[in-house]
Amino acid sequence: MIHMENICKTYPGQRGQPGLTILSNVNLWVRRGEYVSIVGPSGSGKSTLMHLIGCLDTPTSGQYWLDSQNVAGLSPKALCRVRQEKIGFVFQGYQLLKKLTALENVAFPLMLRGMSPRQREAVAMEALDRVGL
Repeated sequence: MIHMENICKTYPGQRGQPGLTILSNVNLWVRRGEYVSIVGPSGSGKSTLMHLIGCLDTPTSGQYWLDSQNVAGLSPKALCRVRQEKIGFVFQGYQLLKKLTALENVAFPLMLRGMSPRQREAVAMEALDRVGL
């Protein structure tokens, strides 16, 4: 579950310039099993919002709960653990490691969770099979 209340994101200005507010008082509630699309024109803050949802960035203000855990104020190390355990990303540019096979690319994050090589291969193979690869 994703629950955001009054999320704001402002990037500081340079050399005395005012900051640039990208998101202002965004409220979002996504329930378990629900699918949503984030759409809007270029420059409307979609990528910024996705970075916040994915715990790749932190809001300037507001509250963000992911599975009932307030992640808005977590340390970088704690956010890393949240990304490891609760978030999955599909990047536009794929972000694959070129020297690894498809199976190895899918299995790689599972290594960070401490799975054995045999477990990683089985889980990765099942995931690839589910999408027809």
